[in-house]
Amino acid sequence: MIRYLITTFFLACNLLTFGQLQVNTRHHHFGVLHRGATTTTDFYFKNTGPQTLHILRADAPEAVQIRYSKTTLAPDSTAIMRVHCIPNAKGPFRHHFPLYISTSPTPIWFEVTGTVNYRPTGRFTPCPDFNSTDPYRGLRFHLELQTLDSTTGQRLGNSKIRILSRGVPYPTVYTDKNGEAYPEVRTGSYYFVVTRKGYDPKEFSRYFNRANRVLRIHLVPEKKDHPAEKRLTDVPGFVPPAVVAAPAHTDTVVESTVPEDPLLLPRKRYSPNNIVFLIDVSSSMKQKGRMDLLKAAIIELLAPLRDIDRIAVVTYASGSQVVLPSQPASNKEMIVAVIQSLNAGGRTEGGKGLRRAYAEARKNFITGGNNQVFIATDGAFSDTDTNHNMIVKKNMKRGIRLSVAGVVNESRTEKSMINMARSGNGRYLHIENYDQSKHLLLEEIKSNSVKK
Repeated sequence: MIRYLITTFFLACNLLTFGQLQVNTRHHHFGVLHRGATTTTDFYFKNTGPQTLHILRADAPEAVQIRYSKTTLAPDSTAIMRVHCIPNAKGPFRHHFPLYISTSPTPIWFEVTGTVNYRPTGRFTPCPDFNSTDPYRGLRFHLELQTLDSTTGQRLGNSKIRILSRGVPYPTVYTDKNGEAYPEVRTGSYYFVVTRKGYDPKEFSRYFNRANRVLRIHLVPEKKDHPAEKRLTDVPGFVPPAVVAAPAHTDTVVESTVPEDPLLLPRKRYSPNNIVFLIDVSSSMKQKGRMDLLKAAIIELLAPLRDIDRIAVVTYASGSQVVLPSQPASNKEMIVAVIQSLNAGGRTEGGKGLRRAYAEARKNFITGGNNQVFIATDGAFSDTDTNHNMIVKKNMKRGIRLSVAGVVNESRTEKSMINMARSGNGRYLHIENYDQSKHLLLEEIKSNSVKK
């Protein structure tokens, strides 16, 4: 199983190579760690050279434990380096260490960072080994969920609870006659979508560990004939959502239409797609479940994409990087792993990210296909010295569209997003909830790739 997962990873992308050892990354950021959170991560290796390679040693600090799935790699074989951190103080931490291999005269430096949000005991915990089928088994526990009427306090049975972990849904659970449910999870943040007939749906993000596992969810009774929220109806070119399925582009705010066929993109009807996601990973994307919704939207999009379609991911915050070079959309397991690994933190400086996204799109341009950059953000770029619209228009002339997905964003940010999408001959998509996240990206891609 380990061999299969690593092989799938390296079929998907070629990232960093040192002395014939290829690694997926040299840095991992744990984000904010609450009590009970996992402090273990895996780095993936592959021997790309003609000689047998030996992992000699890693000079790790006392607060870091390391295990290897194996230390001798024959040509074209793979291995995992598992790194386990032992928090010893509250606050930010940064551990960097060299790894020595037989085929390189210089070490390869790795780094793990994060912020401990509690006062650790410093108690030794071993690094999970590779013999366990579930190295996180000790972190699993049952949530104690209860749904209640917000007005009367009455317990609500048969409430539907959908739980997402890093964009991937858990099996749906329903509350019993006492309004209770006990799904098994492990320490971490989760996004909840709670619905019940006669009540307004409720969506939110919450962190859980063994000491914090109880949640009471208060549902508001549905009001009859309450007016739907209207957004940007004063923007020139606004078209009601029901009209946006047509392939022709207008300055449209897409709200919640359902794609005509969410499961298939028939080759005879839809051209190949070259999609580059430019994802905002600034600090504000941690809030209101934005990152969870975005991950769910992209992962949901992968299902109908074909081997003739390509996906790349570029992230931006205080800086930018290509976290997933363009590759066939059929490498779904690897793409999902990259999307799930995204963490938010930093400012929103998107200019460099925009240039990198377009560079990736140009490098993999499909003649006669849909070449498109998707910006996914909750607000406008903060690096105001860059003329973003000029960059967008220049690349539109080269045949690369641009669409913008606003994720639970404030209405004041929408006009700049619409202007940028207009410059790129794309559309602005407003993602406010989970059901919208499952449909809107695919709808936009189908609109652009349908053969005329």
